[in-house]
Amino acid sequence: MAETAGQRKVIGAIWLIAAIVSIGAAFAVQPVSDWGFFGYLIAAAMVLMGITGAWMLITGRGQIWSGKSSLKSRRILSIIGIIGATILVIGYLVSDWSNWTANDVLSIGVWVAIGAMFIEGLISTRDA
Repeated sequence: MAETAGQRKVIGAIWLIAAIVSIGAAFAVQPVSDWGFFGYLIAAAMVLMGITGAWMLITGRGQIWSGKSSLKSRRILSIIGIIGATILVIGYLVSDWSNWTANDVLSIGVWVAIGAMFIEGLISTRDA
């Protein structure tokens, strides 16, 4: 089963929301002057992900997975990606619960957005 415009719109909405929430929370957690280079780099990636998500939400276009990859390889990669993203999000949530920085918040946002992409990849392989 190929990905649909509706699935791309859902991924776009998740990417947009993840970008807005994580950047907003990073501003609340730590002053921008204390973010450091890596914080700025992750924030720039989240801005790009948010812009891409907004475009996907509006148009329903884009391609999450290559059309050349087989359903079996997408399914395997999606399962591994979901497990990895889940472990990373839980790890960030548990490890720095009392002392979060902007990098932690932005990293959680990135992994939530990427995890959503892998979930969509798994859904697009059903009935195949």
